[in-house]
Amino acid sequence: MDRILHHLGHLTSLETLRGLYIPTEIQSLDESDLILRSFGMANHWFQKLRHLSLRLQDFDSAALLMDSMHLPFLSLAFSLRLSGQPKPHSPRKLFQSLARNSHLPLSLSSIEMLGDVRRPFVRDVDDAETASIFQPLLALTNLQTLSLRLSGVEKLDDAWLNRASKGFPQLRRLTLHGHAVERKRITLAGYVPLLQNCPRLRWICTATACKSFDTRKALPAALCNENLTAFSCSKSSIESPVASIFRCLIRMFPNLNLLFIPSSFPSEEARKSWTDLQQLVLDSQKY
Repeated sequence: MDRILHHLGHLTSLETLRGLYIPTEIQSLDESDLILRSFGMANHWFQKLRHLSLRLQDFDSAALLMDSMHLPFLSLAFSLRLSGQPKPHSPRKLFQSLARNSHLPLSLSSIEMLGDVRRPFVRDVDDAETASIFQPLLALTNLQTLSLRLSGVEKLDDAWLNRASKGFPQLRRLTLHGHAVERKRITLAGYVPLLQNCPRLRWICTATACKSFDTRKALPAALCNENLTAFSCSKSSIESPVASIFRCLIRMFPNLNLLFIPSSFPSEEARKSWTDLQQLVLDSQKY
C-alpha cells in the first residue's frame, strides 16, 4: 500500500482516483503512517485530483484525510466499514471537515456515503442533535447529487429536508437511507420545499411516510416538478387511501412514470396498497 501511494503521488496529472481501500484505522495526524502523510502532501502530489472514492474503516479516519486534502474536488465517495457502535460525534467530524475546505462549497457537485445501515444510530442522540450532526453538509451549496446511506439518516425529518432544499438549489439526485425503523420522519408533504427550491431535481430515493396531504393548501397552483420521472420508496411505509396518495404524487411530479416499491411487506394489505399505487403511476402515463 505504501509503495502504491508513493507512486500515485507522483502522477501529477491524476484527476480521478476510485476504489482505494485504506485498511487501517487512522488515529492521529501526528502518527508516522505513510498513508496519512502521503495524503497530507495531496496539495503538492495530487494538484489536479478532482474525483476521489475511498473505502475506510471509520468516520474519523475519513475526517482526518479530508482535513489533509484541501483540493477543489468535484465528486467524493466514501464507503465506510464501521466497527462497533458509531459514536455520535464521528459523522459530525467528517461533515465539518468537508465544510472547512473553502473550495468545496463552489466546486463539489456530488457526495456519496455508504455506511452500515443494519445497526441503529446511538440511542441517546435525539432528533435535534442528529440534525445538527448533518448541518455542516448544508455549506456545500453546489451539490447536484447527495447520497447518504448511513445509520442516523432515519432521524432526519421534514424540517431538515426544508433546510436542505434551501442549501442545495442545484440538487438533481437525492438518496437518504438509514436504519430501518417503523416510524418514517419524512412525509410526502415534506417534499414541497424541494419543488420550490430544487427545480432541477430528477430522482428521489428516500424512506418516506407515504400519506396524503391537502395539495390545494400546500401547493401554489402552478408549482410542480416536471423533470422528475422516477421515485424510489423502497424502505417506505404507506397509508390508505392509495388513490389520495397517488393524486399527491402526480400533483407534485406530473411526469412520474416509475415508482420503485418495497421488496417486502409487513402485511398483505400493505403489499396490495403498494402494488396498487405502482400500477396507478404506470397507468397514468398511458393517457
